[in-house]
Amino acid sequence: MFYRVLASDLPGLGPEERFVLAAFVMQFSGAGLVQVSVRDIAEKLSVSPQQWIRAADRLVEAGFLLAKGVLQSRGRPARSYEISPSLTLTKEVTDCSLDNKKIIRRLLSFRNILESESGVSISAKGVGERVGYRTPPARGGEGRLSVSNRLLLAVLVLHANELGTVRDVSMLKLRKMTGIDGVNLKPRLRRLARMGFIRRLVPGVSRSIFAGAKVSTTYFLNFNHPQLVPVAAATAVLAICENRGSRREALTSAAPLVVLNFLEYLKDEALDLLCLRLAEYVAYMLGQYWHELGRSQRSELERALLYRVSADFQRPVGDAADGLKISESDWSIVLDHFCWLALEKAKKIKSRLGYWIAAEISISKAELIPSPYKKGVQATTILLKHASLPSVRCLAIWDVREGFCAPYKEEADMPVEIRWDLGLLTDLSQGRQKLRFF
Repeated sequence: MFYRVLASDLPGLGPEERFVLAAFVMQFSGAGLVQVSVRDIAEKLSVSPQQWIRAADRLVEAGFLLAKGVLQSRGRPARSYEISPSLTLTKEVTDCSLDNKKIIRRLLSFRNILESESGVSISAKGVGERVGYRTPPARGGEGRLSVSNRLLLAVLVLHANELGTVRDVSMLKLRKMTGIDGVNLKPRLRRLARMGFIRRLVPGVSRSIFAGAKVSTTYFLNFNHPQLVPVAAATAVLAICENRGSRREALTSAAPLVVLNFLEYLKDEALDLLCLRLAEYVAYMLGQYWHELGRSQRSELERALLYRVSADFQRPVGDAADGLKISESDWSIVLDHFCWLALEKAKKIKSRLGYWIAAEISISKAELIPSPYKKGVQATTILLKHASLPSVRCLAIWDVREGFCAPYKEEADMPVEIRWDLGLLTDLSQGRQKLRFF
């Protein structure tokens, strides 16, 4: 039931009250009247006594909790609480994986989720000695993820797939589910990125070339975060670093004149999303069509790919086409080029990985994380649910170094600078950077 609390729009409640309500429902659903001291109930809900008192008063006032006075005696609480039978919650809840549910429970029940300004958090003994980690302050509430940020992260995890990717969740929907206003939502997302809980995000855009014209922000959560790994299975990482030139050069390789003219008018935000879509197609082919990649007969693969591309893009027409108005025949050429780019990249990745590993990526889930271009070099970083090599969770292949393979037992063993280059973390050290890739 508490998952439905996280997914519901509860007007008038701020993030603190929503967190307390979700934690209360998780701990006491079906328990009837709860008679526990303020200190004990605050500990069970992983908040401070002051936060519980403030939130409880507001939840009772709003009718989400019922309070009953209790004859006070020494060591007994003055009030008892229960969930209101009139509490109305959404019936539409994302069917998240078991690991996602474990992470949400940890966020709602474990107060000491630590953070670090170095780009990632720390947890177990010895982690602080790894490159890119340091121990946060231990006094007071410093170094802990705040209640509001824990709620925001829990809502994102609820809507993420098993590899941590969140799609089709608009900023408006996030505000409704968390109670965080528009002024504070972006800084909190930036904070989670600085702490390493969000690897990267691709801002949503409104452009005529995308189906529905408006596309929501895509979030890549870090399920390998040291504060989350104790309750969730670690994700495997494969990375290939290669010379690619500029981003537009990669998109226009062997492109017909029609495509060149079309891409010339595409603005950076739309170009970001185009690259993200292409990465999604590559991950789809690696996970679903591994054996078909590279074969001369692959009509089924090409039909499936064209179907997905056609569903994600629409032909710009009319005066509101952002200067991208294009005929039907030319639009078919553009879509065919998008398919060709994705297919060629998938084939190249399979060929490159086959040189280093014997295992195949024939699984139901794979994700490509957007990584930044640096001096003409871009990494292709793939998240997998299962490792391709025994005892190796991360494998970085550096083609720019004439063939150099670096295995890492865990992602946390990888230097933080390399994680920035691979797109596994967002480098926000240089002022107020936008959380964009490329």
